[in-house]
Parts: sequence; C-alpha cells; structure tokens
Amino acid sequence: MAVDTTLYELLEVEVNASSDDIRKAYKRHALANHPDKVPETERATASVRFQKIQQAYDILRDPQSRSQYDQYGLDEKGQPAMEEAGFMEMDDLLSQMFGMPMGGGPGKFAARERKRRGSDVIHEYPISLEDMYTGREIKLAATRDVTCSGCQGTGGKRFAKERTCVACQGRGYQHHIRQVQGHYLTNQQVICPKCSGKGVAFREKDRCKRCKGKGVTDQRRILVFNVPPGSHDGDKIVQPGMADEALGMVPGDVILVLREKDHNVFERLGDDLMATVEISLAEALCGFSRVLITTLDGRALRYTQPAGKILRPGDCIVVSNEGMPKGRYIDVRGDLYLKVDILFPPDYFYQQPDVARKLAQLLPRAPHVSVSANTLIDDVEGRIGDKTQFGGEARFASHTEEEEYYSGNSQSVPECTAQ
Repeated sequence: MAVDTTLYELLEVEVNASSDDIRKAYKRHALANHPDKVPETERATASVRFQKIQQAYDILRDPQSRSQYDQYGLDEKGQPAMEEAGFMEMDDLLSQMFGMPMGGGPGKFAARERKRRGSDVIHEYPISLEDMYTGREIKLAATRDVTCSGCQGTGGKRFAKERTCVACQGRGYQHHIRQVQGHYLTNQQVICPKCSGKGVAFREKDRCKRCKGKGVTDQRRILVFNVPPGSHDGDKIVQPGMADEALGMVPGDVILVLREKDHNVFERLGDDLMATVEISLAEALCGFSRVLITTLDGRALRYTQPAGKILRPGDCIVVSNEGMPKGRYIDVRGDLYLKVDILFPPDYFYQQPDVARKLAQLLPRAPHVSVSANTLIDDVEGRIGDKTQFGGEARFASHTEEEEYYSGNSQSVPECTAQ
C-alpha cells in the first residue's frame, strides 16, 4: 500500500491504476491546464499546476520510481525518497557524488542523472487567410516512439540483466580515426551505437522480441490541432507530451507553427485588413451604392457613397469591425481598409462633340497660370509617359561624370590650392 497518495490524487487516479490509465489521466489534465490553453490572466496559476502534473506523471509513469514513491513517499526536493541504508559500495558512493562510476563500470555517458526532457517536434504548417479568419481543425498523421509494453522500455526480457557493452568496453563511447582533407587524421569520440552511450547492453538472446532491444515501438496516430479564429503567422499550437517516449525521459511536445499564405485580395497587418477596390469615374463623382468586396467568410459588403461626396485618387474607405477576429471573439474584429482605384474612361470615349463642352461646364474650372505680357510662350507637344523612368540612366549610376573621369588616376584629381 502506498504511504503517500498525493501524486495519484493530483492525476485523479486510483493507487492501483494501470500505466495506461495514468497516461490517459496525464494527457487530460495536461491539456486542461496547459498555459497556452487558458486565458492570459490564468496562465501563472495554470503554469504552476501544469508543472506539478508533469512531475507527478514523470514519477508514476516509470515503474521503478513509482515503486520507490509508493514505499517511501517524496523527499524534501519532491523526488521519490530513498530507503535509509547503513553502507553502500564505494563505486555507488563515488557515482552519486561525482556523477561517474569508478573502476571498470560504465563511463561518463552512463552517469546517473535525473530524468531529462525529450526534444520537441516542430511542424510548420502553411495556412490560408480564410482559415485563419474562421478557424479550423488540422489533422496530422504522425509516428512516434512509445515505451515498449513488452519490456516496459528496458529493451530486455524479464529478469534479464544488462552486461558491460563489448563494443565500447563499458565506456559508453568509441574512438573513430578519420582522414580529413586527404592526409590529416583526426580522433573523434562518438557515442557508442551499440549501447547508445549507456555502457551496458543486453545480449542478443536477452533482448525483448517485440522491440528488438530498442525499448520503444512505433505508434501511428492522428493528432488534431484546433486553430482559433484570428490566429496570426507564427502562432504555436501545442500537443503536450506527444513527442517520442524513452526510458527515463519525459516526452517533449508536438508543436504546430502556423505560416500564413499570401492572399490575392487582402493584405494583413495585425488585426486589420487592406484591399484595393475599383471605382468608376462616374461613381467617384456622382456617388453609388453597390457591393464592393466579399469577406474572408463569404459575406458580400455593400457600401453607399452619397452623391456630392467626391472620391479622389488615393482615398481609402475604412470599414470598422470587418478586419480579422481579435482573440477568441469572432464578432470583435479589426478594421477593413479599402484603397480606392478610380477607373478613368478610355480616350475619345464620347462620340458627340458637345459632350466635352457639357462636361467642362459641370466640372470645376482649370487652374490659371498668370504670365506677364512680355513672356515668350512656346507651344509644345508631349506624351503620356512612365514616371518611374525619371532620371534616365542616372537612376543606376553610382558616380558623377567627374568621378568617373578621375577614378583610377589619383595623379589627375585636382586639388584645392591655398590662396
């Protein structure tokens, strides 16, 4: 019977719960208390509780640490307490003091250490602006390593014991002599592939048949990520503890990083959207009432420009609350900016000669430039050109004509002479 049930109560499982029940309880509580899944005001409290849940799972998922916890409870550091013993072997004492075995035991790669956290698995996922607007569910097929149920992650058969690795003589590493640049030799120290740096390994006949001594097996499953409305480029959605498992190691997280695709209509900045709408010259001058654009969720927006209110080139129509959703509330949005592109009619669009005269009477008079009576007036002809060509070749020149003339000949550069 367990002397301390705190960790079981934290995960809300029975003391005699199976490893599978503990794993399911951990996932349920980890998801519910993950700092990324709660409002910002509750993140500090959730972070503390999440760490406690993670610590409880780290201890209860490992048969050895769970048995130790059931017998002796937790020590002052929150780890399974040790049985008080009178004496211990010198190798064990030195191993605990200095983190390395002595004598012929396993080397520094097999040093006793506390459980480490495994690496996170990160996926970058391209997502459309429409999906970021409305939110969506993303399903990813993933394969990961899980602790072998046949050997509980040890890699060996029941009652089998690991022996000193023959390949590295228990050191946990090997020396490889390699030739560099044709004639230089270098001595590289690498982790022993036979024992994975532990310094000990099971003999071939003692290995678990299910995992072939690896301690883990492949598990294929579908991971579901929920993208909330209004998500941004670079947002991360986390599946805690769903990365590879390994004996004595806490599995990392699977992280989905959203990457926003370019859109052919809208440009986004923060929670605001911008698009260009085409307006005829008649509409710009006389007003209109019609649909200007379709939103990312499929709604058509009708806009009314009153007669007499002129739209000019460069104007921007701002529609409040029609940008991207803010936070979790799809009804609270940024603004939509509509840049006006006024479409002028083609040359000679009218047939009757008096149309030009009537238009001139309706429109404001042209500005008048006053000149004196003795000013020479030249009649010139022009063409409609491209303003980006202004400056000609000088747009690409890095030196003036004088600099080009004198460059490369320091003797020819004129100097200022003091008078």
